[in-house]
Amino acid sequence: MTSTESATQPAKPSALFNVLLGVVVVAVLGSMVWGWLVGRQPVAPLIKAMTLPVDSSWYQTLPINPEAAANKYLERIPPALRARNDALGFGDNLTTVLYIIRNVAAIVLLMFSGAIARIERLTARISSRPFIRRTFVLLFVYAVYWALAFPLVTYQSWVLQYHAGPMYAMYWDGLSTMVVAGMVSALLFAAQLTVLYALARGSTRRVLVILISGVSLWLMASILGQPLIDRYVADAIPISIDQSSKMQKIQAFADSNGVHPGALWLQHVGQQEGNYESATAGVGSTAHILMDADMFQDLSIDELKYVLGHEFGHLKRHDVLTGLLTALALTSLSWLLVAWMSGKLLARYHERWDVRNLTDIRALPLVWGVFALMQIAAIPVNNALARDEESAADQYALQATNRPTVMADYLMRGEIADAHPSPFIEYVFYDHPSLYSRVLAAMRWRAAHELHNQNMVTPHSP
Repeated sequence: MTSTESATQPAKPSALFNVLLGVVVVAVLGSMVWGWLVGRQPVAPLIKAMTLPVDSSWYQTLPINPEAAANKYLERIPPALRARNDALGFGDNLTTVLYIIRNVAAIVLLMFSGAIARIERLTARISSRPFIRRTFVLLFVYAVYWALAFPLVTYQSWVLQYHAGPMYAMYWDGLSTMVVAGMVSALLFAAQLTVLYALARGSTRRVLVILISGVSLWLMASILGQPLIDRYVADAIPISIDQSSKMQKIQAFADSNGVHPGALWLQHVGQQEGNYESATAGVGSTAHILMDADMFQDLSIDELKYVLGHEFGHLKRHDVLTGLLTALALTSLSWLLVAWMSGKLLARYHERWDVRNLTDIRALPLVWGVFALMQIAAIPVNNALARDEESAADQYALQATNRPTVMADYLMRGEIADAHPSPFIEYVFYDHPSLYSRVLAAMRWRAAHELHNQNMVTPHSP
């Protein structure tokens, strides 16, 4: 490139840099105004009834045909709740699509505007130390990505939830928390990448090794260390076996499935009434089931057996360990794909971007943006694997309890989201089978075993 060309080239990047700043300002201020305006509107009433009540005669008229029975179950969802959850499901799915647009926009605006070079020149006036200049660049890139995500976070975490009704905090309270969390994350982001650039020393291969190793170590620490967090941070404690009828039945159920009752840990999580959660964590001797203490007290013995049977399925399948190994493999593959795709784009635009290689600080928006896009592209794969685990755990629970209507009744009590999405939506966006799919699986079990156990069509015992 000649000196004349070099002098005239910055014209377009300068204009695009102004567009970048304008988009950032509009995104932040517009989101704040949006959240404030929404908060001035009346809060939608909280829908407490998750399903319409039925008596024992309803179960006696439940069709044998699985599809008809599943549809009859879904008819128990109040229309207002169905509409609310359909809207929430659509909003969450739309947000995922909008994040793709955000990542592409960030790559284009940051790479083609010459923004990084401008920040480098600006910080050069402040300090001649490369460390200081690099830190400012890292903070600037993080701030741009954070600002462009601001409208999406406002929409998904506030606007959608506010219109759904279950909001108990003001927008400004959530905003202050998000800003503080963003500032802390920005500092951690800058510190981590500063160390990464120092260790890489200009080698793309060394960067890949460090990234894959670092993320792998973080995954292993977070998953293998979860029992310590549950025990000493979340104050979960192993269940205390007493002589109550309920406890004795739970102990017998655990023993019959080859699970020591001490693997059940209880904690007080302060969920809304009826909004219960349970999970399986740890591997090997640290494997355990974490359950809300109120959940253990409130559910009937049949419902508890389904919940525990489902979690027993995860334990028996070693899903936590399988998930860890899968995550490690996908992480390695994703970073290799990021390097390949970023390298292809860099080979085409390196002169226009004035970037030498992927370890150049000016390539950071490209690498980060491509990685974010890769993470979104991997959502269907991760969700398919997770749905397979959840379906298998449900099947284990059905085998252990032989009470498909109990399973269906319990599932109807939870957050329903979009109860019956299209196959495409469920495949792409759902990390659990949809409510319809899970109830249908229970009804298929019921139909297959109807002649052998008439108790399966009756409501659960208290």
